[in-house]
Amino acid sequence: MKLRTLLIMLSVVSGLLPHTLLPSSAAMATLSPDAFLSPADWAITTIDDEVSVMGLRPSIAINPLDNQPWVTHYDASNARFGVAYRRSSGLGGNCGPHANWGCFVPAGNGAGHQTDLVFKQNGDYAIAYTFADGHQINLMTTQAGMSTHQVIEVAGDETYRYPGVEFAADGSPRVVYSHYMPWPDGGSYDGVTYYVPPMGSGSGTGTAISNTYVDSLSPTTHGAYASFDISQAGLAGIAFRSRPQLGTPNTLMYAEYRANDGDCALKWDCMQVDPSAGSGNYISLHLPQCTNCNDATRIAYYNSDAGELRFARYSASTHQCGAGGHNHWYCSKIDSVGGGEEMGVAMAHHNGIPFIAYYDNNDPGYTHGILKLASYVGPNAGGTCGFGDQLNAWTCEIVDTGGAAQHKVGQHAAMAIDSMGRIFIAYYDATDGSLRIASRRVTAPLFTKSYTPATVYQGDTSTVQYVIHNTSQTTLTGLTFSDTHLGGKLLPGITNTCGGSVSLSDADQTITLKNGVLAKSSQCLITATLQATANPGTYPDATASLTSHESYTMTATATLIIKAEIAEIVVKVFLPSLTRN
Repeated sequence: MKLRTLLIMLSVVSGLLPHTLLPSSAAMATLSPDAFLSPADWAITTIDDEVSVMGLRPSIAINPLDNQPWVTHYDASNARFGVAYRRSSGLGGNCGPHANWGCFVPAGNGAGHQTDLVFKQNGDYAIAYTFADGHQINLMTTQAGMSTHQVIEVAGDETYRYPGVEFAADGSPRVVYSHYMPWPDGGSYDGVTYYVPPMGSGSGTGTAISNTYVDSLSPTTHGAYASFDISQAGLAGIAFRSRPQLGTPNTLMYAEYRANDGDCALKWDCMQVDPSAGSGNYISLHLPQCTNCNDATRIAYYNSDAGELRFARYSASTHQCGAGGHNHWYCSKIDSVGGGEEMGVAMAHHNGIPFIAYYDNNDPGYTHGILKLASYVGPNAGGTCGFGDQLNAWTCEIVDTGGAAQHKVGQHAAMAIDSMGRIFIAYYDATDGSLRIASRRVTAPLFTKSYTPATVYQGDTSTVQYVIHNTSQTTLTGLTFSDTHLGGKLLPGITNTCGGSVSLSDADQTITLKNGVLAKSSQCLITATLQATANPGTYPDATASLTSHESYTMTATATLIIKAEIAEIVVKVFLPSLTRN
């Protein structure tokens, strides 16, 4: 109790000593300093069964129904491709280190050596995929949860590579792929095919794009690294590498669909984008997807001769790239990335701004390849990379260094951006043989801690409450923190609405939350009772950082004041009787 009454026989009188209880205290969280350190801005998830060599040549897309990433990738150990998707609830998954991803295998027997994934707005999706032997390409489509696999082409003497799939305005998929066809006289022909699947029964229709410069009787690499996109206005375009004839260098080409006859194939116009030797490897094409947002046709690619990440954009003005009347391309160097290995280049846009994920095998700070991201900020805007008149027009940041073990990471990069502007990058960890997912961390949740009352007497109790408020549009998983109360011990009967598990340790002075889950735009509470067993004094304390798999870290502070017990002293004074003589 707060007050004891003692009966003491003294020769003085004392009354009640007054005291006042302070109101409860609650301090808002502060951002942890490491939130501003790169690559601490990125959350890295490894999706691996620790046995298979998986994660090769991934493709990534955002499911519009829950704004979560889906990834297709090849599992070389089991000769099949898999699909991994992040569960919006953060619970109930069957893969990933925290079981917050779902994984399944759509097809086996060598299927999915190369894949491309795309979603419709209703959540249906399509996957174009080749086989490990290269002699077959298929299309998988879903409708209302049911999947169908359709053979596009199969031939024992032809090789199909670099599949791309997009949905047209009518809701049906279009597929692009490159193919290698040997000729009877010993020569060969490489080309690109634009495939329109059948509506209902019957076979599909394929339109071959044959560049007018191709010598069909000589070995060529025309059509390699094909990248496909369809604009918001319904325009189809394909960027690809071309070697016009034997002995000539590789160059970057672009083909655009026309309503009328084209100059390189039926209804297709072809144009050279970057004629410099070695251009056109690891291509990523983007066509305008919005209006009034300064969007344009853009191509990110790798130049193998120079070891450079490059960027080309199309405009009505005349520029230094292109040829044959198509000199409306502006080409620029972004970064020197080295070579000698399989690289990776992937571009995605948000509000018309390009972002490029890429593998850098030439960073001076590392002896191994790492994953980076280039973000366009504009000329003279304080960027860190870009050359020529685009000097420092890009900001290049490290996403994944491979960790202390110096894993080689970033090959086969694929990228997607959700509706909130959050970036997801899927890529291959070549050292570990695993699939990795990097995502830009979201805003840290609001995190508060309070004592009620904030001032107690020794031996009494106070209610401790932790409030976590997720203000982001992403479910937070793996919520974890610990807090040691120096002012006393916690009693049984803790309530928790944050999921995961709560435990006590250190003689019941420390409370720990592990693997909590909190939905977007929601809050949760953990409430406990503390008995003030410490000596009288002031006990300010801060929690250990509140962490999650998706957000920055936060801490919360509060102060408990413990007062000594106060005695009410009642003094009775006995005076001697006065008598008359």
